[in-house]
Amino acid sequence: RLKQRGWNENQVDGLVNACLAAANYSFNCIDGSQKILTDIGYMTMFDVVAYEKCHVAYWDGKEIKYERPSFVKEMGEKEVFEVVLKNGTTIRATEDHLFLSGGKWRTLKYIFDKNLEIDCIEVKKRKTFIKCECGRSINSLGIRKVYDIEMPTAHNFVLSNGAIAHNCSHSLSYATVAYQCMYLKHHFPLEWWTAVLRNASVDDIKEKDV
Repeated sequence: RLKQRGWNENQVDGLVNACLAAANYSFNCIDGSQKILTDIGYMTMFDVVAYEKCHVAYWDGKEIKYERPSFVKEMGEKEVFEVVLKNGTTIRATEDHLFLSGGKWRTLKYIFDKNLEIDCIEVKKRKTFIKCECGRSINSLGIRKVYDIEMPTAHNFVLSNGAIAHNCSHSLSYATVAYQCMYLKHHFPLEWWTAVLRNASVDDIKEKDV
């Protein structure tokens, strides 16, 4: 039908890919084996999901504080990268996850590509300060299960090495996806529903009476 409108192969493929991306959208995430700081010590993301009562550490700009996350959940599978810092510690996350670098939120890939430093919290003699660490190497760990945390107050959480990770820009992400979905669903309903149904399980279709 699109070819009858004068579209070429590249345009058709681009639209299909856009539909699939919107229908199968997921946030930037942290690897399940990554350890984060909690009120009962260092815990992996796997453990935080299993133990719902723990309080996760966050940085309020002056000191470390703890609170219960709004949610911690598995976000499917994505390609995970491991960045080894010069102090020997590691960060395992998707390359588009945001970390504090020079006081600004930047993606893990951008930080490493530009040889920037990652802001890491260090506590000594009851005093908290920021120590910057450069990345030494980055390697793909392949497709792995990833997780997301949403923090209600400062929208960040602290990894075991002191790196400060953003808990994802959910409002902006949802707004972007909502706009893409609205446009595709209105202008290309057949292609849109084809992409949705291709990414839905039988139970999803029955529940929503599609």
